[in-house]
Amino acid sequence: MAIMIREFVENGKNFAKRVSDYKSPISLTEGAKVPKSDVNALDPESLMVEIEGIHAIPFATRNFTRYTPKCLKESIPSWTNPYRRPLLKHHNEENGEPIGRIIAAEYKTRNTNSGTPALCFTVNVPDDKAKEGIKNGLLSTTSVGVIARDVRCSICGAPITDIEEGCPNGHERGTRCEKNDGTTEVCYWDIHEMEAKELSYVDVPSDMYSKNIDYYPVKNKKSGNQPQIKESLDPALDTKNKGEQHMPDDMKAQLDEAIAKASKLETKVAELTEANKASEGKIAELSESVKNYEAQIAELTEQKSSLEVAAKEAAELKESMEQEIASAKTALKESMTDTFVTLREALGETVENVDSIKERPVEALKYSILDMKESLSKKMAKKQEELKHVDPKDAGSVQSPGLGGDPEFTESHTTESIDLKEGLANIFGSVMSAHK
Repeated sequence: MAIMIREFVENGKNFAKRVSDYKSPISLTEGAKVPKSDVNALDPESLMVEIEGIHAIPFATRNFTRYTPKCLKESIPSWTNPYRRPLLKHHNEENGEPIGRIIAAEYKTRNTNSGTPALCFTVNVPDDKAKEGIKNGLLSTTSVGVIARDVRCSICGAPITDIEEGCPNGHERGTRCEKNDGTTEVCYWDIHEMEAKELSYVDVPSDMYSKNIDYYPVKNKKSGNQPQIKESLDPALDTKNKGEQHMPDDMKAQLDEAIAKASKLETKVAELTEANKASEGKIAELSESVKNYEAQIAELTEQKSSLEVAAKEAAELKESMEQEIASAKTALKESMTDTFVTLREALGETVENVDSIKERPVEALKYSILDMKESLSKKMAKKQEELKHVDPKDAGSVQSPGLGGDPEFTESHTTESIDLKEGLANIFGSVMSAHK
């Protein structure tokens, strides 16, 4: 069981498909480069192109695949032996025609576009239309087509044998998954072994750094001393042969535009740096403000604690005062009840149910006491008026006012000076004291 992988993103999830009837080739031990005699046999009008084809871990493609260095190194012979793998367009191997062939494969560890190791190709392109597309930049980005024989999940290391099922442990390619140690990371399909199938020009490569690096005409040795001319697609990558380089006008314009953009970016970086300094100053100022606010919060917290203590003491004082007021009200009620009873008896009336009097409101008792006070005052005034007309001979005996003048109940008392005003004042004084 193997998986055919095409590293471009034009067909979404269908970048890979299962290959069940593809036989493993014989193990190759020959070198990756084609013999010089074969190179000399190339069309002298053809074009040689240097391509960075696929990059190694830690680089990952936009299809969430990664290629181990060992995998790329061991695949080198399969790109040229037993035959040169074709250069196609859009991986169209079913009904498309090759536009070139891979002449050599090489594993590079330095000076790559991605900064990671890469599998690089030297490709011969004899097709006129393809040569024009390479020169004008229409054919620029590339994608490898390979048969992957050992694909594993980057989270758990389980082998991937079915592209539909994916990882047997449920780790989905391109999503963040939890590892055994509790950490999480993006799940990739790591390719550990592969066999070359083809290399294609595509519009949207999965490996964003997979593209042309240089192109130059084939050196025709039959003509003797014709020099090899290199035309760099990225002048910054090739400064050795400045006297020999010839850059097309359109590429010069692109370079000038790139330099202008770089200058604008440098200006933008300077502006952002200055803005960053201003932001740092603002942050320092805000940090100081935060400290001041924290001090104020601490002070307010302390004040809050003091107020809570004061509120608690006030609540306790209020409760104590309420108890005292309740006691005073009870005492007042009892005093007014006693005064009420005394006045009723002084008026010659009998009080049969004292408890019912206690149940009366204070205001009702107050008005009743005032009424009785007024009645008693009138009665005493009348009594004093009667005493003025009593014969001094009879002053030694006074009829009890409560006996109604019935001769049978007339009681003589020893002559005694009775000050009715003083007695009445004592009664009124007790009433007023109770009201206070």
